Order: sequence, then structure tokens, then C-alpha cells
Amino acid sequence: MERVANANPRTSSPDGRSAGRRAHRARWLRSLSLVIVVLIVGCGRLSEPNQLLPSAEAVLDRVERQLDRFGYCSRSLLAELERLREKHPRHERVARDLRRALRAVDDVQGLIKFHREALAQGKRSASRRRRLAALLNRAGRPAAAERILRPLVEQRPGDPDIARLLGMSLFSQGRYAEAAPHFDRHWKVLERRNAAMLYTVRGTICYRRGNHERAIELLHKALAEKPDSYKAHFILARTLAEAGRPKQARKRMSESQRLKRRRRALERWKRSVTNLALLTRKNKIEQAKTVVKRLLEEADSDLCRGLLWTLRGHLRGARGERGAAEAAFSRSRALRAGAGAPRTERTRFLAQRLANVRIGKGPK
Repeated sequence: MERVANANPRTSSPDGRSAGRRAHRARWLRSLSLVIVVLIVGCGRLSEPNQLLPSAEAVLDRVERQLDRFGYCSRSLLAELERLREKHPRHERVARDLRRALRAVDDVQGLIKFHREALAQGKRSASRRRRLAALLNRAGRPAAAERILRPLVEQRPGDPDIARLLGMSLFSQGRYAEAAPHFDRHWKVLERRNAAMLYTVRGTICYRRGNHERAIELLHKALAEKPDSYKAHFILARTLAEAGRPKQARKRMSESQRLKRRRRALERWKRSVTNLALLTRKNKIEQAKTVVKRLLEEADSDLCRGLLWTLRGHLRGARGERGAAEAAFSRSRALRAGAGAPRTERTRFLAQRLANVRIGKGPK
């Protein structure tokens, strides 16, 4: 009797046993839920896009050092960066470095792919779409740029940059009557920002429409703003030829061809200087000396030649040629004396790229 009296009523009766089973099941379900939550959070952290392996972090560090030092990214590093992007499509640092690298090597097609992938991820800001349209124009795909820009113009009718890009897309397709209003609507703003471009495009439209006198007037304005514009010289030459002024047309055409050759030579110079900076960083002395010799032949100022002779001195010193190195430094000092600040585009680019170069060493 005593045993029955002391029994637990929750387990001694059918109702009590049922309540106990329910309580046990609830505790078990709570524990299972907790385990599931922990597993989900843990797996989420393991697959979180912001978590990179040390080897991937090392690739990004190398890319950033190269971009900061030289404003350039080698093709091998760029390929590694693109593979990282495929593995981590939403990683912010990977995306930022890839965009910087693509811009540094001026890879238009790569940048178009980059922005298209960003749009597919839902990053559809107006500025991103505007950048993509500008790249498509550069790539010779104005119809694709137009499809992106039409909705943007409706959303932002007062944005002069979007109107300019749409005008350029239509202009490139030969639809001059449609292009002109987009430039005219924001004429004053665009004139302040890039008068040479505006006058050149508007002058070309007038030339295509047969309004030669107005075209000549606008193209002269463009050349007053930017005398080395080979495109403006070229259109002006064609306009003068059709207006019955062949002597002036020949002179302008000759100047256009000269400026175009100079522009191409400048682009080659920039590539050579960037390559030189990389060679000196990697301690490839003989290859660097060959590049310096070629650049000295193409230098266009005493300051430019002085900078190159300084680098030649460092290269000779790295080979243990102390006498030849001192002679190079003396030549450099003589050239740089009284040269003043860099004035030509070649000299400015050279000074910028070689500012922190040390043979086989890191930055200053």
C-alpha cells in the first residue's frame, strides 16, 4: 500500500505515461532542432563567399601589389584572378581586384563580361549599366549599348552622361538625325566637360548632312580645344575636300596621319615602360637593359632621357659595373639639370611608373 501511495502519478496512470512520452518527444525535437541549426550555420560559414583559402589571399595580395606599384597586372595573374572569380562570384575583394586588373590592361571584353555577370547577380545600378553601355560603344557594339541606354534615358532624362552615351550609340550607327538632339539637349553641360568631343561629333553630323560651313566652324573649335585630335583633323580634311578646298584638305589629312602615328607610338611607349618596370622588379637585368636602350632612342625630352640614364646606372650597378654605373649617373645629372617638371606625356608616364622602382627589391 505504501508503495502504491508513493508512486509517481505521471507514470503510474495511463494519462501520466502519455504526458511523459509527449514531454520526452518535445525535448528530443528541441535537441534535434538545435543540432540542425548548428549544422546549417556551420555549413553556411564554410561556404560563405567572404572566406578564402590562404592561397587565394596570396593571389589577391600579389595582384594588389602589382597594381599599386606599376598600375598593371600580368596576364598570368589576371588568369588566376579570373579563376578565383569563378569560384567566388560574390566575393567583394575578388570582384574589386578583378575590375582594377581588367581596367589596368584595358581589357574591354573582359570588363563587359564582368559587368554582365554583376547585372545577372542583381547589381543593376544606373552607374553600372552606364559603364557597361560605354564599354559596348568602345567595343563597336552600339546597338547593344542603345538597348541598355534607352530605359536609362527614360528614368533619368536630365543626366547628360547618359544622353551623351546614347547620342554616341546612335551616331556610331549612322543615325545622325536621332543622335543630334541628345547632344543639343545638354549642350552647355557637355561643352564644359568635353568641348573637343562635342564639337567633333557635332561637326561630323553637320558634315554627314552636307552642311560643310557649319561643320568646318565646329571642327576648328574642336581643334582649338584639342590640337592633337587626329579624328578632328581627319573629318575636317574630308569636309574641306568636299567643299572644294583641296589644298587645305591635303594639309589636314597629312596632319591627321602624323598625329595618329604619334598616338600609336605613345601607346607602344607606355607598354614598354610598364614592361620595363616589371623586368626591374623581377631582377631581369639584361632584358631590362635592352628595353632601356630602345626607350632612350624614343625619348622626347632631356628629363625623360635623364630618368632612363638613372635607371641604366642602377642596372649597371646591379651587375657590378661600378665605373659604368657612375658614368651613367653623371650623364643623368647633366640631362636633368634645369629640366624642371615633366611636361611631355611620355616623361610624365615614365616618371610615374619608375618612381619607386628598385632593382630586385620591394617598394621604398
